[in-house]
Amino acid sequence: MNEDDIFTAYWTLYRGESEIPASTDPERTIARRLFNEGINHWETYDGTVWKELFAHFKDEESTTVSTGTTEYDAPSNFRKPEGKVRLLDSSNKTVQRYSVIDIRDVQFQEDGATYAYLSGNPKDGYKLHLNPAPSTAINGMKIDYPFRKIGTVFESTTDVTEMSDPYFLVHRALANRFRATRNPYTDDAKQDAENSLSKMKVDNDDGNWGAPPQLQDHSGTQFGG
Repeated sequence: MNEDDIFTAYWTLYRGESEIPASTDPERTIARRLFNEGINHWETYDGTVWKELFAHFKDEESTTVSTGTTEYDAPSNFRKPEGKVRLLDSSNKTVQRYSVIDIRDVQFQEDGATYAYLSGNPKDGYKLHLNPAPSTAINGMKIDYPFRKIGTVFESTTDVTEMSDPYFLVHRALANRFRATRNPYTDDAKQDAENSLSKMKVDNDDGNWGAPPQLQDHSGTQFGG
């Protein structure tokens, strides 16, 4: 569902009217702010690692390695790394791997060691660093690595949320709108939103017969190693 679909569902429940306000209507501005608050709440809920927020660099950017260049921009929606950096040839076959280490561990590495790390912050953006400097043998190879991304916030009516049940945004926006006007249905809408959020978390954390929900214990191992 995109923002327009979510607003339509929200407005129908809020006002019970078939006619939907135009995209320039002030009600749209209010709703977008409420939706984006809901997206932030979902993204940070209970420390959940949402599967929908995993991505690959090659699907977001088409950056290639340049000889001697060690620093590359991470995607604007980058939050944190989730695995090894790989360099891919034209057939998407891996030709080089870099284990990702914490930036605080860089000082303990040998100059010739092969590793990658990320520096930066959410406001200014992140950068990927490769060590050692790429040689001519890997010049032009495509960069790829798995990462956890920032959830998409609504800036236009065609923007789409990653969450599996967008009706959470409908009910949470209703609850916040009702609360602002001291509407007696605030608690009902809030409960509908929490039910939707809880269901998404159960589905996200649940496994199946071939893949149990428990994560393997990697304590004591190198991140990305």
